[in-house]
Amino acid sequence: MQITAEFDIQHIEKLQSLEKLLNKNTSEVIAFAIDEIYNIYNKDNTMNYFTDAELQTLSAEIDSQLIELAKDPAGVGIHKHLGHTVPAKQKQQLEQVIEQDLGAKEDADSFMKKFTRAAKQDLCVEGGVLYGQWKKYGDLENEAMLKTFGGILIGMGVSNALLATAVVAVSVIVIHIGIKALCEDCE
Repeated sequence: MQITAEFDIQHIEKLQSLEKLLNKNTSEVIAFAIDEIYNIYNKDNTMNYFTDAELQTLSAEIDSQLIELAKDPAGVGIHKHLGHTVPAKQKQQLEQVIEQDLGAKEDADSFMKKFTRAAKQDLCVEGGVLYGQWKKYGDLENEAMLKTFGGILIGMGVSNALLATAVVAVSVIVIHIGIKALCEDCE
């Protein structure tokens, strides 16, 4: 089987560093990555980045951070993003993930714009994984967000090591800003 792929500079550099670190050639590294992706699928053919216990813990962390935000009536520590407010704690968490994991000096606002574009099909388009839940209940289930956003973040290059931090931060930002507002911004 032949696989054709396009890589940007950032991913080429990451691939080259993995080749050196693992002492493998490009095709061996890519085969390893494909095996890892294959191994994280559930029996129902959905991705499983977190165990059930991790999902519960991360879900509780989302709730805790949202409660913390609700107790901040003055909006202290909140930054503007796409005309909306981005909580400082989550902004800082994302920027740490970007720097440590992706090796880039990108601000959280720029990363969230990319994330919003990547998540648009799931969030903003009829038939999307989270769209129906949002339309029906006006809210999103934390575990559904964690699973969906986890896949999107992995696709954006976030590693499993920092995935939990990134997915909680992104989930809190999405809920804080609101799906309707995010979807309007990515049209």
